[in-house]
Amino acid sequence: MSDDSSARRRFAQALNAAVLRAEKRLGQGINRVHLGKRINVARGTIYNYLNGSTVPGSSTLDRLIAELGVTGPEAGRLGNLRDAAEMTKLTERGKDPAPVQPRQLPTFTSCFTGRAAELARLDHNPITTIDGTAGVGKTTLALCWAHRATERFPDGQLYFDLRGFGSRSPMDPAQVLHRFLEAFGVAAESIPDDLDAKAARYRSLLSGKRVLVVLDNASSADQVRPLLPGSRACGVIITSRQRLDSLVALEGAHRVGLDPLSPGDSVTMLAECLGADRLRGQDDAVAELAHLCAGLPLALAVVAARAAALPTTPVRSLVTELRRERLDLLTPGNADLDLRSLFHWSCAVLPDSAQHLFRLLGSHPGPTVDRWTAAALLGTTGAPRTELAALSAANLVTEPTIGRYAMHDLLRVYARELAETDPGSLRAATRRALDHHLAAATLANEHLQPCSVDQLRQSQPAYTCTLPTITDYDRAVAWFVDELPALLSMIEHAAANGFESHAWRLAWACTVFLRRSGRRADRAKVHRTALAAAQRAGDAFAHATTLRLLGDAVARLGQRHDAVDLLQTSMAEFHALGHDDGVRQAHLSLARVYDAQRRHTEALDHAENALLLATKTPDGLALADGLTSVAKQNCALGDYTDALAHGVRALALYRGLGHTEGEADVLMHIAYAELRSGRPEDAILTYERSLELDRRLGDRYWEAHALDRLADIRASQGDMVRSRELRVESLAILDELWHPDAVDVRRKLDADDL
Repeated sequence: MSDDSSARRRFAQALNAAVLRAEKRLGQGINRVHLGKRINVARGTIYNYLNGSTVPGSSTLDRLIAELGVTGPEAGRLGNLRDAAEMTKLTERGKDPAPVQPRQLPTFTSCFTGRAAELARLDHNPITTIDGTAGVGKTTLALCWAHRATERFPDGQLYFDLRGFGSRSPMDPAQVLHRFLEAFGVAAESIPDDLDAKAARYRSLLSGKRVLVVLDNASSADQVRPLLPGSRACGVIITSRQRLDSLVALEGAHRVGLDPLSPGDSVTMLAECLGADRLRGQDDAVAELAHLCAGLPLALAVVAARAAALPTTPVRSLVTELRRERLDLLTPGNADLDLRSLFHWSCAVLPDSAQHLFRLLGSHPGPTVDRWTAAALLGTTGAPRTELAALSAANLVTEPTIGRYAMHDLLRVYARELAETDPGSLRAATRRALDHHLAAATLANEHLQPCSVDQLRQSQPAYTCTLPTITDYDRAVAWFVDELPALLSMIEHAAANGFESHAWRLAWACTVFLRRSGRRADRAKVHRTALAAAQRAGDAFAHATTLRLLGDAVARLGQRHDAVDLLQTSMAEFHALGHDDGVRQAHLSLARVYDAQRRHTEALDHAENALLLATKTPDGLALADGLTSVAKQNCALGDYTDALAHGVRALALYRGLGHTEGEADVLMHIAYAELRSGRPEDAILTYERSLELDRRLGDRYWEAHALDRLADIRASQGDMVRSRELRVESLAILDELWHPDAVDVRRKLDADDL
């Protein structure tokens, strides 16, 4: 048998096998004549291809394998066999073989959306790596760009799945080079056995040519490096779940890190897959469906396939199903679409310590963690930098800011599933993370409010590790800003999972920051959670204390009648406990609420009771707070002499203690008394000092009020320009805080403009 007929026979056998596999997938036979018509060849020609008497042209074969649904390596092998048959035929006729131009690019999904910026970046670099988490669309992006760019690479396009992650072993670069050389017509017997020799032959063959090489699913830079052409005229796209940093550093590759799709692009992809009509009028449900897929194109495609199979089912029903089953629904049994399997193989290649940290990160309720929280989860004293670097390089976590790590929702669900297989280890890690946050929050709170943290110090956490660097006020504020989303989540998590004391102590530690930063709703929410936890735990002191803190919080929300009920109950519980300091603080809180209701006589009564209790203790801060509360009500009732006397005493105590917030507070009342005593210039200086301290503290609410008081004085002096400037600044802060006091400031501003 001639080489020509042997090559055609091998091609025909492979083509027949592809047809049979297509029939098996479809569950029915394929009419060969109809198949020929669909690819635009003459009647019966398809039979000639199948019996090996005729070899189709490369473009005809592309249409044929697309009709059969052949993709990936199988499509590349058919193309190689066709090229080999064509070469053998020409050689046996005594002609020089035409240059082989392999066309190995598989087809890709038509539901491709977004990625405009990434596609543009692929245009300008001869070697590009695309990395990202499993299911994020790396291969689709690479193939989309490759198909658009075929005219730039007229000498051929090579494609290979390197099998870097999965149940099969990664491809040996020597095997891949053998296939590539065969694709260009190099006879098998003339291909060297040695890897370096094969790579040299490959580079020589591609020298001067414009060929695109797509290396999909690479496991490492070492697997890829022998497959790089030596010619800069060639293009290379490499996809991997791992960051291939050494290719960037040593080979000049350009990295494209692929993030999940934006919410808008996720919705667009669903619309493209299902049709806009299917989604019309269900915007909220579609948005939630996209959100539950975490922006992963693979998850969106699986959900779209599920929706297409249920054409009369409303999107809301799919949302309910996905919310309930999440990864189960996104694991349809097909290995190519099984998210759990894809996530598993991403983890399986990592060191055991990194895999362990991955599982524990999934159990952490916050949206991000810092390296010290990661250490607490593991129970180590030092930050697990090696493990975090491995997870980051594998795109199992991202690092949105330096030193803070996050994972998308579906990875978090998967990691949590793994963690829950060892309940004892999971609970111990949760306790360590809560202990760590409590210790760090207590430390940060000491810098915010250094004179009133005794309750937080009473119960030290069992686990201690190295804490973040919090050495002053600014760093404490910065820590709270960074950690607040995690803290809010951890308070809920602690209360729901049997760590009740952590819930209320964390809530207490956050109170000063929440109050000063104007987060009124968060403040009330955490104390409601803490109150329920204290009640379940049967801790009377914690219950009474949290009642008072919740009363303060709802008062700031304008719910003053509820605040009075909470505070009176708190006071009664403290009386029952014989806890005089708790009673004193409840009196102070009630004085503030009655002051806001303009019930100043009742407010003064509570202020004087608080002052009386303070005089029976050696606590200078308690005495200063009582004096300040009495001074405020003296001002409201027109007794400015007593207001100044009490205020000046309180000011000296606060300054001696270094209590900046108390100093800022009492200065407001002293300034008001000075103003009403006919000393406006003194009042201006005092208000400005209070304003300076509020700004230093970051207390936006009282900063706004100091500005408004200064505006009042300037308006009374006829300086309407300066008054307006101050009032506008005050209003901007209150509007930013969504505070109801903005109504009064806006009314004054409107009156000034008349």
